[in-house]
Amino acid sequence: MQLQFPSRLLLIIFSLLSIVYLIGIFVIEIIDIDSSQYASISLEMLRNGSYLEVIHRYKDYLDKPPFLFWINTVSYKIFGLNEFSFRLPSFLFTILGVFSTFKLGELLYAKRVGIIAALVLSTCQAWFLFNHDVRTDTILAGALIFGLWQITLFLKTNRLLYLFLGFTGVAIAMMEKGPIGLIVPVFAFGSEFFFKREWKNIFRWEWLLALIILAVLLAPMTYGLYLQFGWEGPEFFYWTQSFGRITGENVWKDDSTILYFTHTFLWAFWPWMFLAYFGVGQKFLNIFKDKFKSVKETEVITLGGFVLTFISLSTSNYKLPHYIFVVFPLAAIITAHTIDRILTNLPEKPKLFNVFFNVQFWSCVILIIFGLLLNIGAFPMTNFLYWIFPIVMFGLAYYFARKEFSSLYRLVLPSVFTLIGLNFLMNINFYPQLNQFHTGTVIAKYVEENELPNEKIFYYDVGSHAFDFYTRYHHLYIYNENFEGIIDKEGDIWLFSSTVVDDFIENKNVEVLEKIEFDHFHVTSLKIPFLIPSRREKYLDKRVLVHIKR
Repeated sequence: MQLQFPSRLLLIIFSLLSIVYLIGIFVIEIIDIDSSQYASISLEMLRNGSYLEVIHRYKDYLDKPPFLFWINTVSYKIFGLNEFSFRLPSFLFTILGVFSTFKLGELLYAKRVGIIAALVLSTCQAWFLFNHDVRTDTILAGALIFGLWQITLFLKTNRLLYLFLGFTGVAIAMMEKGPIGLIVPVFAFGSEFFFKREWKNIFRWEWLLALIILAVLLAPMTYGLYLQFGWEGPEFFYWTQSFGRITGENVWKDDSTILYFTHTFLWAFWPWMFLAYFGVGQKFLNIFKDKFKSVKETEVITLGGFVLTFISLSTSNYKLPHYIFVVFPLAAIITAHTIDRILTNLPEKPKLFNVFFNVQFWSCVILIIFGLLLNIGAFPMTNFLYWIFPIVMFGLAYYFARKEFSSLYRLVLPSVFTLIGLNFLMNINFYPQLNQFHTGTVIAKYVEENELPNEKIFYYDVGSHAFDFYTRYHHLYIYNENFEGIIDKEGDIWLFSSTVVDDFIENKNVEVLEKIEFDHFHVTSLKIPFLIPSRREKYLDKRVLVHIKR
């Protein structure tokens, strides 16, 4: 039975994946809210040269750690102000994350498990999304799985270099998203040590050295937080922002249930989600069967890191889908090990293979139908040449699903090629067309084409970080309190607003010189009726540029 992929085939697959990722990086405009905010803050850091104290629209900013802004600023300096330079650092950490997932899977199990894990991670839907819609979690996940790989190497070899590299990864993860960067390794290795009764590993002197490494690497960020906010800064970062969401100290709350990430995982880890859940259940079942006895061959680093983090995040009072992406590399290794076991046990359990082959096959069929509906019905792709690539990918998915191929090819490759084809369609057509309703970028183009003076453009009622980024200017808000002073100083100004601006300026003793309306939709909150062209108009709002003078 063939349980390995040829090197040439892997080279082709990862080359195709790189093409799709890079299309998203180059072609899709940066959209509001989070991604454009990070791009805008990084631009502001480049302009003001304040690296220890993070500033957002001329005010102190405390919400996110600074690492993303640091490396984006470096990228801006090298490659200029554009989508590519903003997304490049995250893409590089994606590559690091996929490679580290491969190496950790190989280290814990075998090379074939590592390869499958890398394929699973790089083709799950979330990984395509957050390489163009950049979040702090992109770098967090890549740095963290690198750290877990290096710490595992340290535990197997006792080489201090691996300890240093491992906790460098943990430090980067903490500078990217906070204490979650340390919590995941504690959950992962703590589970391993307790399950295998490796008490000596818990009390190793090297962990003190690791804490020193962390303290040194985190010192610039910690000092910057103290310099800018006093003790409130480090306290917020190391406690309130993360643990405060569980204890209730953090003001951010929503009405999500404890099962929020359970169903989020179903679409974000598509099409591997059922294999992942089955693998987690199978690992627990085996542990129960062994009556929690320490079995040397049983690995629980990935299980503990995935499950305990999943539970911890699920208890938070505030959740967003991308919060769970941090455990996807661990889920990929669990999934790969599950696939490996299904293939190895195929002679004894052929029904299990047939079940998951059908699950994967029909998941791919659903995705292909979904992709065609979006790119033919919702936003038609009229360039025929663009259809060649996805049609070939979908054809390869069907081709490798046939019985003539090995069980490894049939179980893995149809999903891989389906996701490549689907996300090519999304990146080359769907998202670019959808962004015509993202008025931050649309109005920025209008301002540039008509050479409007950015220093005279103000926000009222609404704002857009994407507008700031693409105009290369950080616009201020205007209110009743500062309106008179601004209009008297400038003489004439432009207001970027919703239609409520009409009420605002009605009694302001001003003359409306020009008013331009733009169709607007919050593109990160898609609704199915909006995707139907005949019904789309009902779901559109308006954004306006109003030119007024005293």
